[in-house]
Amino acid sequence: MSRFQSFSEAIDTVYTDARYDLGTERYLTAQEMSDWVASSAGPGVAIFVGIAAAGSVLAGSTVSQATGTADWSACVRSPVSTSVARVVGVAQHIIALSSFGWILKRGFGEVLGDSAGGPGYAANVGLIVGTGTAGRALAAVALVDQVFGWSTEAAGDAALGTCYIDCR
Repeated sequence: MSRFQSFSEAIDTVYTDARYDLGTERYLTAQEMSDWVASSAGPGVAIFVGIAAAGSVLAGSTVSQATGTADWSACVRSPVSTSVARVVGVAQHIIALSSFGWILKRGFGEVLGDSAGGPGYAANVGLIVGTGTAGRALAAVALVDQVFGWSTEAAGDAALGTCYIDCR
């Protein structure tokens, strides 16, 4: 049996409590996506998470579940050199420490470039978790690297670039 849920608040609302079940997916129309992320094209999927440690997440930060946990309330900026299998999405707005909000799981959005091995990433490359600063991305080195998305434009260190994000 399918269960559908209605969401009345804006996608960029930040909460001090777990307003929705953690891990809930929110399907967004192309219009809702472009209202959230100006560079977006087409529909997308967001996921509701809690930010537990290592400070707030910034717009464009990659987000992972904390080490040793499978708890959606314990998400952090992706630690450097983390396997992309841990990346659950990319924040499209600031979510403060100990707060809850929606991050982009699948669709076009913005991703921060990393300084290590870069700076940043070129257009049309697969993306991996950065090795210099938590929550940032680099270009995949080999075609066989596991990636969490691909870039549609280049982004320098600490700069945002439009990417297609696909976190499963």
